[in-house]
Amino acid sequence: MLALGPIRKPRFRRLSQSHGNLPRLHVCFCPLSEWGDRHLSKKSTKMIERVAGLRKELPELLGVRTIPTECEVRIGIATGEALVGSIGSDFMMSFTVIGDTVNLASRLESANKIYGTRCLASEATIAAADSAVEVREIDRVVVVGQTQPQAVFEIMGQAGELSAQQVLLRSHYFEGLTAYRARRWDEANNAFKMALETVPSDGPSLALLNRVKSLRKTRRPPTGMVHGASIKNSRRTKIRFGP
Repeated sequence: MLALGPIRKPRFRRLSQSHGNLPRLHVCFCPLSEWGDRHLSKKSTKMIERVAGLRKELPELLGVRTIPTECEVRIGIATGEALVGSIGSDFMMSFTVIGDTVNLASRLESANKIYGTRCLASEATIAAADSAVEVREIDRVVVVGQTQPQAVFEIMGQAGELSAQQVLLRSHYFEGLTAYRARRWDEANNAFKMALETVPSDGPSLALLNRVKSLRKTRRPPTGMVHGASIKNSRRTKIRFGP
């Protein structure tokens, strides 16, 4: 997240056109969008593909000579109802969106830091996007402000464009996630290791492998299947079990 200087409007206009008209740019270079599910899911993959180029363009975009830290893109997408409009008082008004859906999207953006991913989407978004993108289920999470666990997915690419390596990674990860939820730690451990042999830098596999190792060390682990991970922030994750 960056907040280094004023945004040059002509330069931002060219950037917006190249990315399909970004609706808004917040102070910390965090775009908030109200696109349709299929369109937004597909555009997110294009944005991720342009990270390397965006890193070179940021100094000019922000009106500075250099960027003190490397830029990264994290995207959270959620689908649902939200309150949209000019909200505030007679003294100050702001056009914004608020609600549980907005909170979820924001939390999913932050959860990318936990899983080492760039784009996480809610189950409702994936259902609405239908077959427009290739995804894999990452985990079930309970974010701050909500009480029920829900599945979250990583958008891996456009439909039909995954490499053989990505397909194999998704298969191994699915096996590991299934075993993890059933508390079959050895199977989960082996599956996540196979996923890492396929893609050594895969963030979700590393995160779940470390979680499995931690749970195996617990003297009296809770009974029942794993229901989800309660995410407080990028450093605190509590595992929820149930029947």
